[in-house]
Amino acid sequence: MTTRKTALAALGLAALLAAPAAAQVPIGSLAPGGVTIQGQVTDVFGNRFVMQDQTGRMLVDGGPARHQRLDIRSGERLTVTGRMEENGFRAETIRREDGREIAIARPPGKPHRHERGPDRRGPARHAAAIAPEAATRAVEAAGYRAQGAPQRHERHYEVIALNPRGERVLVRVDFEGRVFRETWDRGRGFDIRPEEAEARRLAEAAGFRLTGGMQARPRHYEVEAVRADGQRVRLHVHAEGVRHVEILR
Repeated sequence: MTTRKTALAALGLAALLAAPAAAQVPIGSLAPGGVTIQGQVTDVFGNRFVMQDQTGRMLVDGGPARHQRLDIRSGERLTVTGRMEENGFRAETIRREDGREIAIARPPGKPHRHERGPDRRGPARHAAAIAPEAATRAVEAAGYRAQGAPQRHERHYEVIALNPRGERVLVRVDFEGRVFRETWDRGRGFDIRPEEAEARRLAEAAGFRLTGGMQARPRHYEVEAVRADGQRVRLHVHAEGVRHVEILR
């Protein structure tokens, strides 16, 4: 299951017959096609925001900020016309409570790769990035439960989280608040190494008494320790805990 499909399932959106263009429907009953939704903004991630009504929640895409910067604020009540797509609700017009209407500008010609769908290489670099706490909110709005602080990389944030199925995953969030990839831990460990203090905490929580310094490896730390029975060991400590114990003679 792709990350975008997971996010939609986590928000509890029913798959019903497509509504006529510009027909107002409850958020919880959205289906592919042109529709109008109304609701209150609960979270804002640049040009993307979460709207909620009595039936459910929806992540709305207001287009890339580099083409048009929206000024949507949490708590606003909006009427949005657009289309339901695989990665959320793509806005075409936004009407505020005072009657002002915003037409969403789309770049001419070839669409940006965010708008073409999933891209294995990740999103392009952005001049401005959302704050780490906004990345955490974006992950949780997509249906995940964050398990640690976001780690910033050149093009995105990475957050260790539990997906809606309870699986431990590494979630990537771009600098506009888009969750664009989920990596499932298949026993090989994540691609990021934990902080040294966190690795030390994980090892001690597993019942080991550390006797040496942490040796950094690409994806884990190695450290000598003593087991509860007094046996000297060398540990491999990954982001998810102690993954290998080597007996020392």
